Amino acid sequence: MAISRSQSVEISLPLDEAFEQCQKVHEAVPRSSLKGVDEESKTITVGVRISFKSWGERITLRLREAGAAATSVEVTSRASFPLTMADYGKNAQNVQQVVDWLANLPSATAPAISSADPAP
Repeated sequence: MAISRSQSVEISLPLDEAFEQCQKVHEAVPRSSLKGVDEESKTITVGVRISFKSWGERITLRLREAGAAATSVEVTSRASFPLTMADYGKNAQNVQQVVDWLANLPSATAPAISSADPAP
């Protein structure tokens, strides 16, 4: 069984908007690329290429609605090579990079204020 690390975080975006934003998550982790997007299960998969520290990793984001304007995101990084016995902190680093990136996402868009109202 491959080594993995997980963490859940809640962001202030509705589920659909969060899902759309999270499809850019590969920007958060160097040497990574988007591998899969499952609209139905709201799951995003990112692959990280081989490095001196590891044989590569798979990062998975699972999104769930946590209210009308909030989304829970479970971030999991797992070694790509199933017999990996030590990851030298690489999975924890991947998860932290994604969590930090999620924390910097813009909040839900505020309703637009119309400027067409006549002045009193």
